[in-house]
Amino acid sequence: GYVNMIKSAKWTDNDKVDAAVTFEVLGTPIDNKGSDTILIIDTSASMAPLDIDYSAFPSWADATDINRLGMTIKASQMFVETMFADIGGKMSTNNLAVIDFSGNAPSITKEKMNEIRNDPSYEWWSDDDLTDYQSKGPTDYIDFKNANSKNDIIDYIGDIKALGLTFYKTAFEKADSLFAPLMNNGRQKNIVFLTDGAPTNDTEEENIHGDFTGLAEADALKAKGINIYTIAVGKEDLGDKDKERLRDQIASDPSMFYHVDEADKLKPIFTKIAGDITKAGTGAVVTDYVNIDRFDIDTTRAFYLDGDKTNLAVLGTD
Repeated sequence: GYVNMIKSAKWTDNDKVDAAVTFEVLGTPIDNKGSDTILIIDTSASMAPLDIDYSAFPSWADATDINRLGMTIKASQMFVETMFADIGGKMSTNNLAVIDFSGNAPSITKEKMNEIRNDPSYEWWSDDDLTDYQSKGPTDYIDFKNANSKNDIIDYIGDIKALGLTFYKTAFEKADSLFAPLMNNGRQKNIVFLTDGAPTNDTEEENIHGDFTGLAEADALKAKGINIYTIAVGKEDLGDKDKERLRDQIASDPSMFYHVDEADKLKPIFTKIAGDITKAGTGAVVTDYVNIDRFDIDTTRAFYLDGDKTNLAVLGTD
């Protein structure tokens, strides 16, 4: 798209000592076709504990405000709001779908789950939790909606629960099926893939579903021109190889991979990705020269990028 920058200044005091300098950056898309984006959220059981204190979490099936899934829900809902925000006073033309994925094994027992995960905490799963896990499909979803149906997507995200294993493969397969009828509409296609764990790969589940790494499915989607962003959440269930897989093999580009140790840090990442998808001028740089012999810099609104104090960044708003 096209980017225009407008600079203005006005005094902020009667003595005309302090002035506020404003940069307004206006982006205009080349066209107004919008994009088709799928948000894929890992809802395996490991998304349920607290990031801060695992022992305090009372139930695997509750998505509270303070556990990993609860914070992911809030950040995801904010992502939806941003994707559907008006552009230039006009309603957004973006479409959005959501897939929540985990995995299931109808015959699995609590004892088998403990063996698979080597985690004694699974011993206190309730019978109801186990029944929900056994019956939950590997993916659930809400199909593409436009801005008029924004609240349907927000409500759907608010209701997701954390139960099951982590089948990347089935998530990407479902994404492919949702994109299939839209591939010739000329719109940009994107996936935002969020997980807190490695793809499940135990013997029993492998016999049922095969390889779940999802690499072949992700490669097929990228070959169709679909952009894939990946977000890794947490540090306990993701090793270096897992993060490298998300960064170097699943994401369309290493710069489209993000990692946070705790889910409460997700909002800035979702904001950045939504901005990359929806706004013209991504990567635009504005350079302004200030004579520091004549001006003092307000360090509450700007900070130097180097020790020589020759380059600084100004904090701004969208």
